[in-house]
Amino acid sequence: MDVKEKEVMNRNIWKFGLYNFIDHIRMIWMIKTLFLLWLGFSFTNMSIHESILALVIFLFEVPLGALADFIGKRKAIIISAGLHGIGFMLMGIMNVPVHYYFIAIITGLAFSFFSGSDVALLYDSLKKVNREKEYKKVRGRINAVGQVGSIIGVFVGPALYLVNPRLGFLLTGAIYLLGAIVLLTMKEPYIHPHKFTLKKHWQQTIESLKFSFKNIQVRWIIFYFFVGHIIYELVFAFFQQPILTNVGVTVKYFGILFAVMMGIRAIGAYFADHIEKLLKENLTLLLVLLSQVAIFWFLASGNLFVVVSFIGLLYFIYGFEDIILEDYINAHISSNKRATVLSVQSMFHNAMMTIIFIVVGKAIDIFSMGTTLRYISMALLLFTLILFTFKKGLVSKFQA
Repeated sequence: MDVKEKEVMNRNIWKFGLYNFIDHIRMIWMIKTLFLLWLGFSFTNMSIHESILALVIFLFEVPLGALADFIGKRKAIIISAGLHGIGFMLMGIMNVPVHYYFIAIITGLAFSFFSGSDVALLYDSLKKVNREKEYKKVRGRINAVGQVGSIIGVFVGPALYLVNPRLGFLLTGAIYLLGAIVLLTMKEPYIHPHKFTLKKHWQQTIESLKFSFKNIQVRWIIFYFFVGHIIYELVFAFFQQPILTNVGVTVKYFGILFAVMMGIRAIGAYFADHIEKLLKENLTLLLVLLSQVAIFWFLASGNLFVVVSFIGLLYFIYGFEDIILEDYINAHISSNKRATVLSVQSMFHNAMMTIIFIVVGKAIDIFSMGTTLRYISMALLLFTLILFTFKKGLVSKFQA
């Protein structure tokens, strides 16, 4: 490789970091539900949007991942950034629920183009200059910079909401379009000449599904992933913001509150290894779900101190749960099957959430937010008991 090409690849790395920073400045994260309620949308309207989003990801994540292999990861992420920019700007000018449903298709496609392409683009850029062993270090630094972007979004979003509820969405969309321009200046590390065959990719997907659901241990992991992530999908989509305003936390304090929550999440991530060593694998996995049962139950309390405390617990668990699960997969699934398990887990998760979003959104409108939270808590407790009953049988079978 000549010096000029090496410089291009090194520029790729810092430009990727810049885009990652831009990607995290989402000024809508902490005010989205309040914005939708301000527009007069019901929770059923919100649930239809989330279900369409999950369905689009379920249908297109695999084929668009294959397309990204064909057209190049850089182009895939550029398309993703453009679609995200358009989607958020349309959110900023929408007025009726049908607009929101259409936007779900756009943002679902945006996510599907992005999924996996970001990791591949960064890794290939490092590999091109023989720096692939530095991936963890570089990715860690890029993620740290991304968190700075998140903190900026957390503070700026609520402030803009108080000026005009639409501003955060319009500016977030504009920032994504700026990010697309940054990506345009990057270069694809490797050009893959292989022929794109969607049929072959779907055949591999079907084979992956068969393997995952025939293998008892893999099947347990997929169900645990699903049950363990329901809380984040539902709390962030429906409950978090209205619950806080209901107990007296006004939007002007959201920036401070959520900055603290992100700090709590970082603490959870930092101590993930210590937590698992102290509690051991099985107890850690069990306590994660039991903690989520308690969080759903006590978020319905209506007490400011209790609600804020349990949201803090939610962010703490959010910080370390994925790290624990990734380690579980590394320990129990052979390396040649890990990508398969993650792919199937994502498909299963989005397929199930398509239904759950509708059920929960409708339940909030029919009953109340508090009643729905308590029902979810009881259902999650039941699923936890079933999961760990099967896990006990699974351990016995492998020890026999």
